[in-house]
Amino acid sequence: MKKTSVIFGALAVLIFLYSSSAGAIQWDDGRLTVDYSIEVYHEQVYGNVTRSSLDVHKKDKDNWQYNEEFRLKLDQNISDNLNLDFFFYGRHTTDKELTNWRWKLLQAYLRLYGDDYEFAVGDISEYYSKYTFRNTFLGAKAWYRPVPEFRIMALGGRNRESELDTFEHSFGSVRLEFAPLPDYSLGATWIHTEITKLCGETYVTDYSNDVWALDTELRFLKRKLLIRGEGALSYYEEDRNNPLTDEVQGWAVWARADYRPIRKLKLSFEYERVDPMFYTVMGTASPDRESFKGMINYNPSPEWKFWGKYRHYRNALLSKSDVDFRTNTYYSELGATYRPFYDDDIYFKYLKLDLELDHTHRMSEDHPKFPKTTDYETYRLKLMASNRYKNMYYSLEYRLRYLDDHRPDEADTVNNTIRANWRYNFNALNLGWALGLGAGFDLKRTLEKVPTPKTYFDTTTILHAGLGVNYEPTKTNLKAYYDASFTNREQGDDTRRNVTEVAIEQVLYENEIFKSIVGASYKNVDYWSHDYTERYGENIYMFNFSLHF
Repeated sequence: MKKTSVIFGALAVLIFLYSSSAGAIQWDDGRLTVDYSIEVYHEQVYGNVTRSSLDVHKKDKDNWQYNEEFRLKLDQNISDNLNLDFFFYGRHTTDKELTNWRWKLLQAYLRLYGDDYEFAVGDISEYYSKYTFRNTFLGAKAWYRPVPEFRIMALGGRNRESELDTFEHSFGSVRLEFAPLPDYSLGATWIHTEITKLCGETYVTDYSNDVWALDTELRFLKRKLLIRGEGALSYYEEDRNNPLTDEVQGWAVWARADYRPIRKLKLSFEYERVDPMFYTVMGTASPDRESFKGMINYNPSPEWKFWGKYRHYRNALLSKSDVDFRTNTYYSELGATYRPFYDDDIYFKYLKLDLELDHTHRMSEDHPKFPKTTDYETYRLKLMASNRYKNMYYSLEYRLRYLDDHRPDEADTVNNTIRANWRYNFNALNLGWALGLGAGFDLKRTLEKVPTPKTYFDTTTILHAGLGVNYEPTKTNLKAYYDASFTNREQGDDTRRNVTEVAIEQVLYENEIFKSIVGASYKNVDYWSHDYTERYGENIYMFNFSLHF
């Protein structure tokens, strides 16, 4: 730990000295950004130590922790059509809540790019299409555009966290994009994924997966109508080491249309069907599901905004489905936003009133002789008023949720929630002040139907307050925060949870290219319950230091 700390710290100091004397942070054709931070903190737990998530010794109930992070980003223009982008992010820590390794490379990549090409290697992300590739990975990717209408793309790599995932899979993909017209494009993608290593106890089998996909994007009616779609075919072998495992194939299709007959109105429709045997490891899909979606957005004026949504999901599409009976889910939503004083330059100019209503009905199509495994409806209402005036903001919100479970042995619930918040920033006594107050109340009513009808209530009261003070001449910041919740239950134990936090931050040195900050903080979490075996608390004392270039 000490050796790595010396390396990180020495590197940060050398960059600081060089940048301060030579101005190397920003130049005509490049820029270097460096962030270095170190935290040393002492954690204590009292009461039931098993209730805490802190990484402390179970016997002594305390521990010293250390966390050090270093980020470096370099942007450099090498020539007229050659640019370099380099990023490095590493961590060295003893806190197992952050990582199981003392030293961990969180992200690093190198990218070379120009107007018609790109090459990147390291910890990167890419999106090809919905069903083929949409992920982060460790490897390389590239694309090249020989002519404006055509682009070829390729990537290869593996998952980053093979030990954490308990498996390692490798993949390779190629994508072709063709856009002969500004309003028409076509893409074709192939990706192959397979397990290359299984680590320890894992639920993953030695699978292999291939996906072929075609996607398109079309615009009509002077670009008022946008149509997008994708179709994909997959081959999946669950376990290559098991001769009894067959290779299964499935298909998926997705289409969406967005139409703007006028500028203030947008109509959308979306359809998706994913076969039960369709599998994509690196893409995004929910097998054995068909969905219909309709959406409308109407903004007649700056004062008014209306929207509506309707969705229908269903599964058990084929006899090969894993479930015996189909489940349908219907969801509808209506909403409106009104700003009554939008055109008036008065105190309530930014007053906003929000209304949202939605309904969900989820029901299974079980055999008529048996009770339904799923059959409930949920109704929700949201009312909110908020306003902003200069440096002040406040809001009042009410939410209602009613769960009506049609099964005779399941309980119904009604939740009422009220929230109020207020924030104000101002200057006084040569100080900058930031104040925040909030309160809330939750009332939950539960109606049990069996063995005899019975109603009981749970109530929760929430209070929180925050204070921030800034003294600009010395760049000193002080913050304090308090949050409390009290829950009273007719069925169960009453509980209370308090969170108190105080922090101070001081800028030691700052110029155009360099900034150093030192800080200290204290945080206490206290949980109380009528059941004394559940009571516990946490104390965290922290010192931190950071450099920014």
